[in-house]
Amino acid sequence: KGVLYLVEQDADYYSNGQKEKTIIHSVHESGNKSGLGFSQFPSVISFYKNNIDVIGDGSRGYISPVSENALNYYRYKMLGTFMDHGRMINKIQVIQKRLYEPCFNGVIYIADDEWAIHSLDLSLVKQSGMDMIDTLRVEQVYLPLKDDLWVIKSQVMYFAVNFMMFDVTGQGVAVYNRK
Repeated sequence: KGVLYLVEQDADYYSNGQKEKTIIHSVHESGNKSGLGFSQFPSVISFYKNNIDVIGDGSRGYISPVSENALNYYRYKMLGTFMDHGRMINKIQVIQKRLYEPCFNGVIYIADDEWAIHSLDLSLVKQSGMDMIDTLRVEQVYLPLKDDLWVIKSQVMYFAVNFMMFDVTGQGVAVYNRK
């Protein structure tokens, strides 16, 4: 057990929906000195898209629990509500209807009246159609930037792989600042 590779970077990320741009200001690496830095890892995952490429390699996508056709693939269970800065937030359990479909399981928090994602904790497993990774868990937190516009504040991705009888786990953390 131990840290094989750690990279920390200060970067600005821009996206207009068509093009993406990353400006890296500084990078600090620990571990394997011949390791490569990443312009953006983990990649920002937008659950507002109908089909989500979680690994960022253009491979098979997974159905978002807030997609246009989500009711065909998911069941939802209301778990409760809480107040956050004057907004009522709904805690909703997301359950895939059938095994072996490209779906998430977990919890999503939706801001009442705005229908914006407040935060989420969703997982993919082998039964979700994962090929190389055994488990992938995504945690995200959003903040309201202005009326009707929420932006991602942080994203954590945990993964687990069993490769040749070795269990490998890792995580990618990204925290974004508003400017």
